[in-house]
Amino acid sequence: MTFGGGLAGRVIDASEQQPEAGLAVEIYNALGALVAAPITDADGQFGVRGLAGGRYFARTRNSRGLVDEVFDGFSCTPFPCSTGLGTPLQVGGGLIEGINFALEAGSELNGTVTDQFSNPLPTGEVVLYDEQGREVKRGPITDGTWRLTGIANGTYFAVVLNGSGLIDELYQRLPCPGGRCDVTQGTPITVPQASAEPAGSDRTAREPGNGPLAFVLERGSRITGILLDPDGNPLANATVSFFNADGELVGSTQTDGLGEFISGAAFSAGDYYVATTDGEARGVTTGSFVNVAYREPDSLACPLSCDVTRGTAVSLDGQFDSSQLVLRVLDGGALSGRAVDGSDRGLVGAQIEIFDAQGRLVGLTSLGTDGNWEIDGLPDGGYTVVVRNDLVSNLDDVVVGAGFCDGDCDPSVDTVFTISGGEPDSDVDIILAREDVIFQSRFQAD
Repeated sequence: MTFGGGLAGRVIDASEQQPEAGLAVEIYNALGALVAAPITDADGQFGVRGLAGGRYFARTRNSRGLVDEVFDGFSCTPFPCSTGLGTPLQVGGGLIEGINFALEAGSELNGTVTDQFSNPLPTGEVVLYDEQGREVKRGPITDGTWRLTGIANGTYFAVVLNGSGLIDELYQRLPCPGGRCDVTQGTPITVPQASAEPAGSDRTAREPGNGPLAFVLERGSRITGILLDPDGNPLANATVSFFNADGELVGSTQTDGLGEFISGAAFSAGDYYVATTDGEARGVTTGSFVNVAYREPDSLACPLSCDVTRGTAVSLDGQFDSSQLVLRVLDGGALSGRAVDGSDRGLVGAQIEIFDAQGRLVGLTSLGTDGNWEIDGLPDGGYTVVVRNDLVSNLDDVVVGAGFCDGDCDPSVDTVFTISGGEPDSDVDIILAREDVIFQSRFQAD
């Protein structure tokens, strides 16, 4: 027996009013996570059951040249396909029907990608942006050719991303390492009805008189190096990230079995920075090593986010690869503890955030059913612990030792937990318990 609520509807072609069989309808929860992807049957019908109560959003995804939509009627091009902008579907215990889509025929853009010697790019990606610079679609490059379908009329910009040692390009002939450039400075690609035929026609979608869109990627410089632990041993399968002179992320790569790395895309002439974090994720996730930014003569501690421009710049000439850099992570410690409610149950879904003395986020983790948590890779110093309870009903956020903060948490409080010599001064155990079930509607932190 299947419990829970459900969604059902139908997908048709808007112009022919015919059912679209074998097309995916994706169902997302309120957090934006994909929870189901039913496929339409011969009559275009789809259904999904067993959904927990809550808000959901639905969208289509196809590769047959139709313009995808978010329910109800929000086109995925020429605007970004954000499920959160769709009509929320409040699921309870029954079946919600009438989740219908009528998809319009879209246009196609295609073209070629070569290096400056006319050699086809073996692999890569083409990313399409709207006229405000927001990503709307992306697709693969295979043997120097690419094709994007299901595009609504509008104005677009395009970037090619590669891992073949060439400089990523904004159409037309502008460098755009890692896609980190103002894409609206590129050449606009217009898709009006008069110049872009629907997919499946005999003509290729194009700008008037231009034919397929051609990218020609230039040679550049790549950054090479080796990543070592504090004892000089190579660290394999770690992520190394690259940043431009403004500290913006422009690419990343993985170390091999010998700890060596080389940037996938190449960079134009200029100064760049290297780190084992990208500002949101740590590149070295094993052991208690502190992630770092490249700096001579000693590494700059960078647990999760830091100002990488405080490191040593790597100057590239745009023609030759860098000499091999040596990055060495640092020894660190960990903070750990347990976060439970007054009945000794783990705060499932709550998030632990660690801030350093400068108020920078240096670590985070989510809690499971037992409430145990640990965040390692922290250098010596003082830290503030914040519990985020967005997914835990009837609980506000808490700065441990300072009280509730209800979403407006100031991590620069006097109560800190210290790591010295790689060892914490204490465990961080947190109990959030209701003081009086009759008169109190909030929880208290012990």
